[in-house]
Amino acid sequence: MHTRQIREHLAKAQDLTEQILGHYGSLRQASEALTDFCVQNQLLPEPLLRTVLYACVREHPLLGVFMGEVYEMYANLSSGQEFLTVKCFMSTDRRFKEFPDPLMIGQDGVLRYEPSAYRLVHGPAFEKGLTDIFRKGADALEQLLSLYPDMTEASRNMLDFQMAQKIYASQTPDDSPIRRVLREKLDDVKDAQARIDLLFESEMINKPDSSFLQRMEFVFNFLETLDAQKAQEALLRLTYYIEFMVERNPLLDGQPVECMTKVLNRAKSLGYEPLSVLANAMKSERTDKDFVHHILKNFTPSPDEESCASMWMVAAVLSLDDQKLLEMDLPDRHLAWISGRTGSSNIRNHLLKKGAGRDMVMAQDLGL
Repeated sequence: MHTRQIREHLAKAQDLTEQILGHYGSLRQASEALTDFCVQNQLLPEPLLRTVLYACVREHPLLGVFMGEVYEMYANLSSGQEFLTVKCFMSTDRRFKEFPDPLMIGQDGVLRYEPSAYRLVHGPAFEKGLTDIFRKGADALEQLLSLYPDMTEASRNMLDFQMAQKIYASQTPDDSPIRRVLREKLDDVKDAQARIDLLFESEMINKPDSSFLQRMEFVFNFLETLDAQKAQEALLRLTYYIEFMVERNPLLDGQPVECMTKVLNRAKSLGYEPLSVLANAMKSERTDKDFVHHILKNFTPSPDEESCASMWMVAAVLSLDDQKLLEMDLPDRHLAWISGRTGSSNIRNHLLKKGAGRDMVMAQDLGL
């Protein structure tokens, strides 16, 4: 179909939609009148719905009215064929690429269309526009916020959510002007949990310049600014990953024990109890002491035999305080192994006071 024919097709759709609204008063009233022509719990007959969506493709004086009608009909749907038709319509027909997207905000900075309706009908254009605003920085975001009085509450709530999600997913620095502008839109717990998500998307590489360790700092530097209740609530996301990995046993690359030991050490400083969390994840009813003895007795240093559960068990043991370990009556060989992994001077000095322990420490020093 040539461009001229497409324009004629869209113009016809605009005329038909205007007539439909003029006749029925609204799409909701049309839905009630045309129930007998709908199938499988449709709100509108498919030809009518597609006609209205064609009428929303390009700029024209009634576009805001048409999109508002679509929003009133479909805003509360989150699944089903009709919802997918509305959500994906503008991105599935390549012919629409010949036409510029309608602008939610005009070149003059005036709000032209209700953001909630615009996002539902022109999702890709909305996402691109919001991304461009973020790319321009804090001033552009302040300009967007200045338009809030011209929007409905639904649009303001939607934008608050979408902007917060962009911040959460972007690893935007804490001192960024963008964060300052949007500070009131951000939830500290959700922010922290999103940072934990980013952390677990990283390859577990234990090197100073690795994205994993950088993201770990990003997580815990923020957590350490929160009050205890918020920090504990946010760390439930870490518990989720421990439980998920113990159950699903995903394949791990890098140095997971070293990386997770560092994570647990930082979490522990905020009141997190790795051993208890792991025991619950593994449905163990052992005491801490018995659980640690069990872990070390069954530990194998072979990476080929390492599971996620064993990785977390070892990391949990290595994150324990020296004094707590020394009070557990562990065999010298286990203490020596822990000291060799953590570099603990307290455990090393404890072993040096004992004949067999001294021999083990010296053997470690010699690389034996």
